[in-house]
Amino acid sequence: MNEDYMYSFDGYSLKYVTCQPIQRFSQGAAQNGEFSALVTDDIVLLRLCPYRQCTQTAKYGCKSGYGEYAINLSDYLSAMMRYEADKRKNLCNFCAACSRRYRRLDQADAVDDGWADDDDDFYKYIEDDENVDDGGANQAAAANDDDTDDNCYEFCQDYYDTCRNGRNGNGNGNNNNQDDDNYGLDYEDYLDYMYCKEEEGDNEFYWVSPRCSTSTNAITMGIFFDPYCSLYAGSEVNVNEFTGMSFQNSIFESMYSGECIPCSKDENPPYYGSNWYMCNKVFDTSAKCNNYASDLYQGEDESLTCSFIESIRFGTYDANGQVYSGDTRDDEIQEQVTGFQVFTLTLVTMTVIGLSIYSCYLHHAITNLLLKSLSQSHLASTGIKRRRSSRIKHRGRDQDDDDWDHSLGKTKRSIT
Repeated sequence: MNEDYMYSFDGYSLKYVTCQPIQRFSQGAAQNGEFSALVTDDIVLLRLCPYRQCTQTAKYGCKSGYGEYAINLSDYLSAMMRYEADKRKNLCNFCAACSRRYRRLDQADAVDDGWADDDDDFYKYIEDDENVDDGGANQAAAANDDDTDDNCYEFCQDYYDTCRNGRNGNGNGNNNNQDDDNYGLDYEDYLDYMYCKEEEGDNEFYWVSPRCSTSTNAITMGIFFDPYCSLYAGSEVNVNEFTGMSFQNSIFESMYSGECIPCSKDENPPYYGSNWYMCNKVFDTSAKCNNYASDLYQGEDESLTCSFIESIRFGTYDANGQVYSGDTRDDEIQEQVTGFQVFTLTLVTMTVIGLSIYSCYLHHAITNLLLKSLSQSHLASTGIKRRRSSRIKHRGRDQDDDDWDHSLGKTKRSIT
């Protein structure tokens, strides 16, 4: 890849999430008269998380600020195989440079002290070849003696097992016991079987390719009946016995472990830029959804890709890659509820409860206000009636008094 067109991914880590078989219609399978026109693709879901938020124990690694990617299993494993091979090459070159440096220092000390030790286990496997291509490891090892000593001690303890007991740092077969059953295959050997390779034996034809299992979430080497590697034959045929190869499924374990792999560009030993190159390769090959990460590359229209990725994440497909319909959906499938959705639901619930309480308060306050207003109106009208009644009574008494006086006067006059 051209570094001028590569992304930095500073502050991000890549995490494997899951692998999901998905069925699709294949015109080629239909035209070739295959058993079924439906073929199965194994799709790997990855998440690019902010470095400080990425957690290996969490299934999705992080909950915000992430990018999501879908990539074919074969493309993903090809990138990871090359990544592991590149890491080992850089490590072995770095440790070889460390060992040559230590050997020269020890030889110089031995000359000064008048003795020399030729039986140092750490050095005796190192070829003191100044012309070996170490990828700049010699310069790195000499750049800072103190830091180099610490790095050499930390990373090169298993130098012999990693670099000499198998393939050397340049990827060339260099083991005298390659026919031993324990030797197995190297990363580069698996690359030949990434894309449904045809194998023949005893007048039978099968196809070999990695596959993912939704029941165990593991990746294994599989054998198939068809050239699309959709019809699994592993329950009837042993892939190692038929091919004569020594495939080890353990080689895939680190590739679906869920480890958070830093993607920032790092030129420090012992792996140098291996992580950065791998993350760019995966990013370049995958379908992208960066809607949740504002500082990542945004495509012109990622809505369809994001919907497809969400359908995988929410368990739309079963173990055979078919879309769930009606009651056929497995009860064991658990949809993911995001933290934002939980927060929003909680906020809405609390708001409804708060508005309900406030409406009760307003109803009570308005009712009290009406009762108080009616009470005051009633008291006012009662007071008016009482005042009117009192006035009428006073007027009646005054009139009675006048009538009595007149009659009394008349009586007095009649007597006289």
